[in-house]
Amino acid sequence: MNPPHFGRDRGGDPRCIYDGAVIDLYERHAREYDRDRGRSLQERAWLDRILIRVLPGGTVLDLGCGMGEPIARYLIHRAEWQIDRL
Repeated sequence: MNPPHFGRDRGGDPRCIYDGAVIDLYERHAREYDRDRGRSLQERAWLDRILIRVLPGGTVLDLGCGMGEPIARYLIHRAEWQIDRL
Protein backbone atom coordinates (compact mmCIF):
# COMPACT_ATOMS: atom_id res chain seq x y z
CA MET A 1 0.00 0.00 0.00
CA ASN A 2 1.35 3.42 -0.96
CA PRO A 3 1.38 6.16 1.69
CA PRO A 4 -0.59 9.38 1.23
CA HIS A 5 1.12 12.19 -0.60
CA PHE A 6 0.88 15.94 -0.24
CA GLY A 7 -0.01 18.44 -2.89
CA ARG A 8 -2.81 19.04 -5.30
CA ASP A 9 -4.94 16.10 -6.35
CA ARG A 10 -5.03 16.17 -10.15
CA GLY A 11 -6.54 12.76 -10.80
CA GLY A 12 -8.94 11.91 -8.01
CA ASP A 13 -6.32 10.02 -6.00
CA PRO A 14 -7.98 9.30 -2.62
CA ARG A 15 -4.55 9.15 -0.94
CA CYS A 16 -3.83 12.79 -1.68
CA ILE A 17 -3.89 15.13 1.29
CA TYR A 18 -5.12 18.43 -0.03
CA ASP A 19 -2.89 21.36 0.74
CA GLY A 20 -5.95 23.40 1.76
CA ALA A 21 -6.95 20.76 4.31
CA VAL A 22 -3.46 20.75 5.82
CA ILE A 23 -3.42 24.54 6.12
CA ASP A 24 -6.87 24.46 7.69
CA LEU A 25 -5.73 21.86 10.21
CA TYR A 26 -2.73 23.97 11.24
CA GLU A 27 -4.85 27.12 11.48
CA ARG A 28 -7.46 25.44 13.68
CA HIS A 29 -4.85 24.20 16.16
CA ALA A 30 -2.26 27.01 16.11
CA ARG A 31 -3.26 28.70 19.36
CA GLU A 32 -3.42 25.46 21.33
CA TYR A 33 -0.10 24.31 19.89
CA ASP A 34 1.54 27.59 20.82
CA ARG A 35 0.10 27.49 24.32
CA ASP A 36 1.00 23.85 24.97
CA ARG A 37 4.44 23.95 23.32
CA GLY A 38 5.91 26.37 25.81
CA ARG A 39 9.14 28.26 25.31
CA SER A 40 11.71 25.92 26.83
CA LEU A 41 14.30 24.69 24.36
CA GLN A 42 14.18 20.97 25.04
CA GLU A 43 15.74 20.32 21.61
CA ARG A 44 18.92 22.29 22.33
CA ALA A 45 21.24 19.26 22.52
CA TRP A 46 19.98 17.98 19.15
CA LEU A 47 20.20 21.42 17.55
CA ASP A 48 23.76 21.89 18.77
CA ARG A 49 24.78 18.48 17.38
CA ILE A 50 23.47 19.50 13.96
CA LEU A 51 24.65 23.11 14.03
CA ILE A 52 28.31 22.26 14.62
CA ARG A 53 28.30 21.11 11.00
CA VAL A 54 27.17 24.49 9.64
CA LEU A 55 30.03 26.85 8.84
CA PRO A 56 29.94 30.36 10.32
CA GLY A 57 28.26 32.63 7.79
CA GLY A 58 26.39 29.66 6.31
CA THR A 59 22.65 29.48 5.85
CA VAL A 60 20.20 27.54 7.99
CA LEU A 61 16.73 26.87 6.60
CA ASP A 62 14.14 26.70 9.38
CA LEU A 63 11.24 24.62 8.11
CA GLY A 64 9.67 24.66 11.51
CA CYS A 65 6.14 24.07 12.53
CA GLY A 66 5.02 26.47 15.12
CA MET A 67 5.43 30.04 16.18
CA GLY A 68 9.17 30.51 15.82
CA GLU A 69 9.86 29.96 19.48
CA PRO A 70 11.93 28.64 20.91
CA ILE A 71 13.91 27.09 18.03
CA ALA A 72 14.00 29.97 15.51
CA ARG A 73 14.72 32.41 18.34
CA TYR A 74 17.67 30.26 19.44
CA LEU A 75 19.06 30.16 15.90
CA ILE A 76 18.67 33.91 15.43
CA HIS A 77 20.30 34.76 18.76
CA ARG A 78 23.30 32.60 17.95
CA ALA A 79 23.89 35.02 15.05
CA GLU A 80 26.47 32.79 13.38
CA TRP A 81 24.41 32.10 10.29
CA GLN A 82 21.89 33.53 7.90
CA ILE A 83 18.48 32.17 8.91
CA ASP A 84 15.91 31.60 6.19
CA ARG A 85 12.47 30.76 7.56
CA LEU A 86 9.63 29.12 5.77
